[in-house]
Amino acid sequence: MKNRLFIFASYDRDGIIDETLLYYLRALSELGDIIFTMDNDISSTELDKVKKIPNVISATASRHGEYDFGSYKRGYEYAEKNNLLKDYKFIYLVNDSVFGPLFNLKPILERMERENAGNAFGMMGLHSTVNEQYGYPDHVQSWFVGIAAPITQQPWFSNFMHSVTHQESKNQIVWKYEIGLSQLLMGHNIKLGRVEPKICGLKLYYDGYIRSIPFIKKQGVCNIPKIKTLMKITPPELQGALMANITRLELHQSPYKTIWKLKLFNKITTLMWEQKRDGSEYRLWIFKIIPIKFLRYKD
Repeated sequence: MKNRLFIFASYDRDGIIDETLLYYLRALSELGDIIFTMDNDISSTELDKVKKIPNVISATASRHGEYDFGSYKRGYEYAEKNNLLKDYKFIYLVNDSVFGPLFNLKPILERMERENAGNAFGMMGLHSTVNEQYGYPDHVQSWFVGIAAPITQQPWFSNFMHSVTHQESKNQIVWKYEIGLSQLLMGHNIKLGRVEPKICGLKLYYDGYIRSIPFIKKQGVCNIPKIKTLMKITPPELQGALMANITRLELHQSPYKTIWKLKLFNKITTLMWEQKRDGSEYRLWIFKIIPIKFLRYKD
């Protein structure tokens, strides 16, 4: 029996296989087999870049519009149809919304698989005060989730994966599928571990904070100081590709726009009210570093 099967979901705004993605896939290929599904229509030349990576047992790309969980569904269906789920100890749902791994992933997975045998785990989740701000139930984030393989063979798990359909907004996807998956697992008495239990979603997402997690969310790279910090911990062989990706996708530009600013007390204090460009979230800051209020719409 093999240790790991990675069901990998990918999307690229420009419909290309970026070098940072290839770096990620090569790292995973040293740790297990990969089923790769991309939510893009791309050329055979681009897709061949993935097919040439060792241990990629399937690589497909077509626009389905169901986001990462739609790709997870298609990868899972391939594994199910080909009777692969029984051949592994852990099945992973992984997507390319992060850069990395920035350091060795193998010992992390070995530890988490040992500590969560028969259960499931994620790199991180939303919990504590973040839950109070967003109203989210406790859950692990779906960009990297490891699940003991016997769980994925259960009818209730299969039904969940097959039920994935197109949703109108990212927030609907979070509630129905990311949170829904965690709630489903916990509802069947599956314990959810975390690689780093002390890190909440905002730390990694907004601040690019890295402790024991060898990844950084792409959306967390939103200004020059953060990029400089990231370069210091990025392996030399990844640095050029990472900077090219940041520039191409304009990740260094904040996803928020300031819609109201007030300077008080002779410019000592600054209040800022920001809105995400898609209108899905608002933030109120003091000095733009102290969060006063977060508001996320529930669809």
